[in-house]
Amino acid sequence: MGEHPKPSSLYRRINVNRADVMSSTPLDLFKVKAAGQGRRSHMDSVWKWDFWCQLQPKFGNCTKRHGTDFRSGPRQSFYYDAQLDACLSFMYNGCDGNKNNFASLVECERHCKGATYMTLKESTRTTFCGLQPNAGLCLALIDR
Repeated sequence: MGEHPKPSSLYRRINVNRADVMSSTPLDLFKVKAAGQGRRSHMDSVWKWDFWCQLQPKFGNCTKRHGTDFRSGPRQSFYYDAQLDACLSFMYNGCDGNKNNFASLVECERHCKGATYMTLKESTRTTFCGLQPNAGLCLALIDR
């Protein structure tokens, strides 16, 4: 179980829902902190931490999931990074992923390349291009 760093006393796990891109943004991280207590340095730290989380592909520790055998080990997958407008590779073990996970670079680019520059109303692309590759729990800096 020692594969993920444990949060120190300054960090707390919060869930930022990325399933609904229209209503969930990185600003959701600021809603955890009471209004009026924010400092510029704290906001910068949260933004940097959120950016770090967005760059992390999701790693799991599964041997079997939904009838698919993963005993052969992790496989190379690709995810779309909206910050870079590029598809990047990562090793996927088969656990806790989301739909921002493609079998090939060509498939990832065909679905998502350029999605950063389109408004949602104009886009015919699916919303999973905006999902974090590391969907679910994220560590955020919270002052105590």
